[in-house]
Amino acid sequence: MTSKNKLWEDIKAQYLEQVRKALSSGKHPRSKEILEDIRCHLDRRFAELEPSQQTWEDFQKIILEMGPASDYSELLESGATSPRKDVSRNWLLWLSLVAVAVIAAVLLPTAITGKLWKGKIADKTSYSFVNDPQAPGRWTSIDFITKIEDFQPGIKRWGGDLYLREITFLENGRTSGPWTWTNGLIIHQGDKTASKYLIKEINGSKYMFLEWKTKDYTTGGVQSGYYVLKKEQADTK
Repeated sequence: MTSKNKLWEDIKAQYLEQVRKALSSGKHPRSKEILEDIRCHLDRRFAELEPSQQTWEDFQKIILEMGPASDYSELLESGATSPRKDVSRNWLLWLSLVAVAVIAAVLLPTAITGKLWKGKIADKTSYSFVNDPQAPGRWTSIDFITKIEDFQPGIKRWGGDLYLREITFLENGRTSGPWTWTNGLIIHQGDKTASKYLIKEINGSKYMFLEWKTKDYTTGGVQSGYYVLKKEQADTK
């Protein structure tokens, strides 16, 4: 097994375990069959990837397309006593709706998301530096979510390893990585992206919600989700 295959199998296994727990909590009689359907769908999606697409980011996209594991339990609640064919029909309909939503997002006019740059979408990246006194310091990634309102302190929703482990915001718009920053934005000049960030204080701790723009955004306008980063107590100047 190659390292890419092993990475995918680990991510898939973690997601399936989350789905299994969600289905078990509902005690649905068709839980095992639905879980197997999900497993087959994941395997098909992996098989569709070109070798160059077999990256952590592309694997992450597949999982995000599947949605939170808890959604499957909710999906089955309304038809817990229905025949298997009805459950399967609902499951396929749900997958179809997800696929339509993703395709629609990809086909949005580039005028909405940015201009074209060498065949890709390019954000405006020329911003003057405006200080944000909350930003400087070391931020450690603790989760990856699809929507900011999904975040709950102490509950990790992303089952795999986090690609972005940490980032330090330095004074005057510098960072420890390839980005620069200004108030509310973190900018990557090479990728031509300007990602919004939002800082919230929750239960005495500061959290940053950072848009994560990958090639799914620069080639199709799809914004993958948000990294959740927690600020370390000691600021780094």
